[in-house]
Amino acid sequence: MRGGEGILGVRGHNIGSSEAVIVNTRTHDLKGREKWLVILGVILHAVYMLSIFDIYFKTPIVHGMEPVKPRFSAPAKRLVLLIADGLRADKFFEPDSDGNYRAPFLRSVITERGRWGVSHARPPTESRPGHVAIIAGFYEDPSAVTKGWKANPVEFDSVFNRSRHTFAFGSPDIVPIFCGGLKHSTYKSYPHDYEDFATDASFLDEWSFDQFQILLNRSNQDARLKHLLQQDNLVIFLHLLGCDSNGHAHRPYSSIYLNNVKVVDHIAERVYNLVQNYFKDNLTSYVFTADHGMSDKGSHGDGHPSNTDTPLVVWGAGVGRPVPISEEHHPDDTVRFVDEHVHDMPTPPEWGLGGLERVDVNQADIAPLMVSTLLGLPCPVNSVGNLPLGYVNLSEVEEVEAVLANTKQILHQFLRKSQLKQANSLLFKPYKPLASYVLVLNQIEHLVSTKDYKSAKKLSEKLRWLAMEGLHYFQTYDWLMLMAVISLGYIGWMIYLILHVLKSYTALPESFIEKEQSVYLRKNTWKVYVPGCLLMGSVCVLLFMEHSPPLYHAYFAMTIFLWIQISCEYQFIKALWKYVHHREIGHLVKLMASSIISVFVLEILVKSFTNRQLYTWIFVLVGVFASVYLLYSIPWKSGIPIFVWLSCWFLSIFTLMPAEIPDNTTLVVLSGLMIVIIGGVARYLHMYAGDGKYWLSVTHGMKKSKSHLLFLLQVLICYIPSVSIL
Repeated sequence: MRGGEGILGVRGHNIGSSEAVIVNTRTHDLKGREKWLVILGVILHAVYMLSIFDIYFKTPIVHGMEPVKPRFSAPAKRLVLLIADGLRADKFFEPDSDGNYRAPFLRSVITERGRWGVSHARPPTESRPGHVAIIAGFYEDPSAVTKGWKANPVEFDSVFNRSRHTFAFGSPDIVPIFCGGLKHSTYKSYPHDYEDFATDASFLDEWSFDQFQILLNRSNQDARLKHLLQQDNLVIFLHLLGCDSNGHAHRPYSSIYLNNVKVVDHIAERVYNLVQNYFKDNLTSYVFTADHGMSDKGSHGDGHPSNTDTPLVVWGAGVGRPVPISEEHHPDDTVRFVDEHVHDMPTPPEWGLGGLERVDVNQADIAPLMVSTLLGLPCPVNSVGNLPLGYVNLSEVEEVEAVLANTKQILHQFLRKSQLKQANSLLFKPYKPLASYVLVLNQIEHLVSTKDYKSAKKLSEKLRWLAMEGLHYFQTYDWLMLMAVISLGYIGWMIYLILHVLKSYTALPESFIEKEQSVYLRKNTWKVYVPGCLLMGSVCVLLFMEHSPPLYHAYFAMTIFLWIQISCEYQFIKALWKYVHHREIGHLVKLMASSIISVFVLEILVKSFTNRQLYTWIFVLVGVFASVYLLYSIPWKSGIPIFVWLSCWFLSIFTLMPAEIPDNTTLVVLSGLMIVIIGGVARYLHMYAGDGKYWLSVTHGMKKSKSHLLFLLQVLICYIPSVSIL
């Protein structure tokens, strides 16, 4: 039996009957080796897959920092936080089909007595991460899903923790997360049975408001409750789930969802009137926002602007009034928004707010605004939000003190992370730009004492930016090491598989390495295994001394093991290199071309995850080259090249269309009709084309027609479902 010539130009050899026993033995050994190879591959990919969590999804939470209290009097005694779950920014700001705005009360706040903007959420745009960013001031990593995003209470500081008392009403999936383990809180949530996606869920928002109203009414008969409500540093939180539930069930462009926006606005108005009439001191701050938006398909979770852009309206005590946009207005371009969101974009004309200054923020920036500035309390110790000064109404010295408190709080996180990393690192590399942070703090204090507030604020903001960079530095401290080890492991695995294929399915071993050499190699593999085991042991000892996670040991052990196995094949690799080096140039060009094409295809696949338009160019090129190839490959006149060309170019249109397209039943019906027409034409050609080579090239020579009943059944199966959705 003669084997075919592969890319290396190696042919098989003839097998006689005298070699049958040897061949059977080798086949049996090969099957045994490949079983272990499969097991090794499963273990390797399972271990390396977990490295994603150690590299990208490492929790940013650290403990042991001292809270920083601002050095100025709080402008507000209490804070009302309204979060409309799943409310998109565009649906909130834009008018309806009649030209009337859906949120008239909050719009009057924007134009008359408050500040506004767009709050940018970070993926995953889910309810728990969004609320954590707003209330705790940092972005919870996706690995928290392993602990349960809904079931478990938070394990970190929050605005509610810092308050004297928190009153919260809303969803059982959100409120207990933050208040379940909080002693100084009063909360209530409705049963899960209330969340019915078959009905209008706006009544859930009404339920939250009713509970708050009942609380205030009950305080008239409860002296202890009334005394508590008169205290300072109170937080009132209403979670409004209606928009999220209606968005999932009916889509965000439905009348039910859009009407829910009006319901939310009406609740905000009633809450404002209720609080103002109850306390009558004008010492309440109000924050209205959303945890995430809603896609046109009724889902959320990704980084599409429809999911990340949410409204933010702030008014009340300590909040600035509307500011008309002037020609001298220049936004602070030093603010880095999450996931490279474009901020300070021109306000859409349909919003009707182009004449008012818009202050966009990251979602985590809301926490320091609420608790540190408006309530005058220490900011949550894990917060990474930058105080948005565009929302506050403070004196110049108070602004400096607010920014300085925000800076110190982030700096304390940096110092704690630096301390923890230094304690567990044998070769610690500090973040050099903050080596002299004490001198910078002293300089800021000196500028404040000399009343150079502008310079003090600018220097504080620079120090805050450096602290944020330092946090990122320690968050990614092990990235280079882990990525290098994992990459070497994957490369080693690919090389090991290639060597296995070359040794097991080609004649290369018999051509290059004689039997005596193989015996010699098997006797001298200890020269590779002993140094390899010593290296593996040394690395594990170093990792143990640095208190590294157990998976770090697994990453290094797996990578070293693979390269030990590759090193054992040194003589074979050396002989293979000599063989390839002395081959004809044509074989080398063929090998290089195949490798380059493979890498190019892989890169295209990777790029297509973020740029689906690449497939349009691929379809266009495939349509041209495939049709030309078929034109010269088919020896008779055929319409197949034209069919392939038209099909590829037709498919290229779809990847230019947006990923999210609203439900369109007309397209579904037309698609079914088109399939039936194509099937009918094909059926006609099949029946009446005769023996023409044109149609035989398509039907592969089938001359006898199938049953008419089968064709009619296929038509009914295709078209009836598409018509039934009308």
